[in-house]
Amino acid sequence: IKYRGYMTEIAITNLSFFNLTLLGKTLDSALLQEKEISLDLRKLPFCKPEQILHLALILKDFKRRKKLPGTIIIDNTSNITSYLSHIGFFDLIDLPYGKNIGAATGSNTYVPIKELNKRSLLNTSFETGASLQKLIQFEAEGLTRVLLGSSTRTANFLIISYSIREAIRNALEHSEQDICYICGQKWGNGQSQITVVDEGIGIYESFRRASIDNVSVDDCLENSIKPGFSRTANLSVEQNVHDNSGYGLYVLYEIAKNYGQLTLSSSNKFLSINRDKIQQKGDSLHPGTLLSLTFNAYPGDASDLLDMIIESGEEEALLAGRKKSSRRSKSLISD
Repeated sequence: IKYRGYMTEIAITNLSFFNLTLLGKTLDSALLQEKEISLDLRKLPFCKPEQILHLALILKDFKRRKKLPGTIIIDNTSNITSYLSHIGFFDLIDLPYGKNIGAATGSNTYVPIKELNKRSLLNTSFETGASLQKLIQFEAEGLTRVLLGSSTRTANFLIISYSIREAIRNALEHSEQDICYICGQKWGNGQSQITVVDEGIGIYESFRRASIDNVSVDDCLENSIKPGFSRTANLSVEQNVHDNSGYGLYVLYEIAKNYGQLTLSSSNKFLSINRDKIQQKGDSLHPGTLLSLTFNAYPGDASDLLDMIIESGEEEALLAGRKKSSRRSKSLISD
């Protein structure tokens, strides 16, 4: 970071969660001081979906609030720039460079940045007869294929795609925003990562508006990963039209502890857990919600682990007086 009178110059060379949070705070400070911003992306390092969408949210928010001109500098000869332009990153931050969001088709190894718009999905549902739930499930399965490196509908595939579907559905149904973004990538070393983000009201506010008691901003993320804990907990079976079991985040959190890492950022807080059981939490810049799941390696069949996760989760939920059964999750495992 360099300060030149009226100008703040920032060169981004590290895309860790903490560094991107620092970037956001620096941009906030520049806004308060009414300084112009020069953002240098020429030395961007290797990018993962979580980092790409995290950076995009920060820049989108900054652009909405800025009063003075700003400059973004890119190196159009670098591989990183080519990749970002291909998947629609620059379009997402309203920079006229590269492909538009949705232009890249993706493959079994990557899902480019995709905008999921609830209104567009409802129109597609009306035109095709497919339910909104099925359309969201289709997008979730695309992310699952990248995450697992396979489209075979094993127990693993079904339960993970169901859990990702719940994350996407939460973003579209409860964030009070009609749009969320997804992205995924699998690399040659076997590692894979998928990310879902929205710019909505966040987990805490969603719980509060659903009259979920005994939840604070400081513990809302810890509560959101508990089995059977859902903003639909106060709804009857008839009212819970999307069949939300409240086990989606819990399953992803438990799987991450065995095979990778989960990062959850919402309501200006973040929580992460990795397979070394190292948990971190603190402040973030996301009023909305970011969910990122990384696998370092994942076995071809982990159905025994999934059974154990669901059963132990049901016991915990029952003891805590929450939902009795993750009936949908259990049926997926047995399909």
